[in-house]
Amino acid sequence: MNAVGYYAARDLASLRNHAYWEYCERQWKHSKPAAYPSFQEWRKASERCSEQVLDECQMREEKRRLIKLSRRVGPRTLRKAVERYLEWEIFGYWVRTALESGCPLPASVEGAVRQRCPNFLEADAAAHAANPEEEPHCRFNRMIKWVEDHEFTDAKTRGWFDVLLHRRVCIRVTPESSITGATGKRNGRELPPLNTRLSRLGKSRRPLYLRAGRQIAICEALRFEVAGTGGTTIDVLTSCVYGVRSLK
Repeated sequence: MNAVGYYAARDLASLRNHAYWEYCERQWKHSKPAAYPSFQEWRKASERCSEQVLDECQMREEKRRLIKLSRRVGPRTLRKAVERYLEWEIFGYWVRTALESGCPLPASVEGAVRQRCPNFLEADAAAHAANPEEEPHCRFNRMIKWVEDHEFTDAKTRGWFDVLLHRRVCIRVTPESSITGATGKRNGRELPPLNTRLSRLGKSRRPLYLRAGRQIAICEALRFEVAGTGGTTIDVLTSCVYGVRSLK
C-alpha cells in the first residue's frame, strides 16, 4: 500500500497499538517491568488500554473518536458488517446507472430492488417528484441511505456505524495494480488476472443492457470477480474496460 493510502486510511487497531507503544515507552523509562510481557500479553493490554493512553497520543481527533467507538463492537461482528456493507454497495452500483438514467428500470433491476429494498422505489419516486430538478446522483444517495437505515440499524443504535464506514474505506484503499492483477479460484481452479478476464469479457460478449452502461455489464458478467475483490469499488473495474470496444 502506498504511503498516502497508509496514512489516509490507517487501520484503527494499528493506531491504537502505536498509542500503547508510546505509553509503554514512557512508562518503562521510569520503571521497567519485572518481566518483559509476552506477545499475547502485550496485545491484550493494547486492546484494553485506557482512554487516557489514547488521549495522550498525538493523532487526529476523529481517529481517536473512532478508536474509542470501535470498542463497542467485536472484530468478528465488525468484519461481517463490513462485508455486508460492501456487498450492498456493489448492488447499489449495479442499480445506479439504471436508476439515474431517467428511463424505466429494466425488469431484472426493478425486481431485484423491490426484493432487496421493499418500498424504496415508491419513496424514491415521491422524493424525486417533490424535487424534479435534483441531480441524478441524489437517487443513488437515497438508496445508500435506505440501505444504511434499514440494514445497519444495530450499528447505528450501538454507536459504531462510523467505525464500519472507516473500515470499509481501509479495505477499499488498495493499489489499482493489485486489483487489476488480482487472481482467484473458482471450483479449485486458478483464475487468470482480473484485467485479463475483463479483456476477455469485451471480446466474448456484449452487455445485455447497453443503455445502462458499463457498470451493469461488468457486475452481471463478472459477479464472481467483483465479489472476489474484497469490496473494491466498481468504478475501478469500470475504468479497466474503457478501451474495450464492445462495452463502449
